[in-house]
Amino acid sequence: MKLRIINIFSLKDDANEEEFVKLLATEYAPLWRKIPGCLKVEILKNRWMHKSGPLASKNVYATTELWDSEESMSNLMQIAAEGPQSEDVKRGKEILSRWHQYADHINLHTSVIHEE
Repeated sequence: MKLRIINIFSLKDDANEEEFVKLLATEYAPLWRKIPGCLKVEILKNRWMHKSGPLASKNVYATTELWDSEESMSNLMQIAAEGPQSEDVKRGKEILSRWHQYADHINLHTSVIHEE
């Protein structure tokens, strides 16, 4: 069964949106696409239309990752936490750290895709 991961977040008020989009498009997505088991990465943008609350009138982004299995994603997480730190793993951690400098209200959703 495939696994889809969805990260939904808004930008911090002082974040440079152009720099952030460049980080996602030129660093995050290409690196993740190289990971064995990662089938697809998408970057989505939407204008949140709530009139009140923490995301009122904010630029809201989402990234989606499609993995060939839950096992592939679990293996990646274990290597990132405990395994040998290859240059790609180190680079991935650095990208995620920079991502958090721009983003606010990050929500992570995972879903298993049942195929018949």
